[in-house]
Amino acid sequence: MPTGTEANQMFERGSSSHNPGSPINYLDLVKAVKRGDWNATRDFLVSHPDALRARITVTGGTVLHVAVAAEQEHIVEELLNMISEEDLLILNKDRDTALDVTIDRGNCQMANRLIRKNKSLVHFKRRPWTDLPVVRAMGMGHKQLARMLYSLTPLEELEAEDGKQGSKLLSYAIDARDLGKVLYSTLV
Repeated sequence: MPTGTEANQMFERGSSSHNPGSPINYLDLVKAVKRGDWNATRDFLVSHPDALRARITVTGGTVLHVAVAAEQEHIVEELLNMISEEDLLILNKDRDTALDVTIDRGNCQMANRLIRKNKSLVHFKRRPWTDLPVVRAMGMGHKQLARMLYSLTPLEELEAEDGKQGSKLLSYAIDARDLGKVLYSTLV
């Protein structure tokens, strides 16, 4: 539960069908998403259309960031029907996409849904020196998720000429004792 200061920071200028340009309190939206209440979430988004892409948390996350962090898969699915491919590349203040937050939680099904909406997410790097999603997942020990991401990641992204991503993935896989046949046959 946000403190008073955090709750006050959830007010932003936005569009409201009831009072355009007035401050919006996104706390009700955040609470609805976290408790998995799609009806309340949808009603808020209908009343405040800009809230779909707005930064609604103190960490600069969107409603999609909140939904994936709360692992509310049915809300994520509904939100994916409302947003564009480009909206999946929105970064929070930590420079995390919704896929990055999903990887942190190790949720393979949710990651697959996000990638189906925007296939470029599998090779999207938040900064030049950060890891590809597959490398991040394996480094965090999410083996099933890493295998799924690996199957979708273009092999040229893991080749030596393109940096150290392939060697890092191989190293993490060895550390995790998860040097599967597919990974082994491709990287060795």
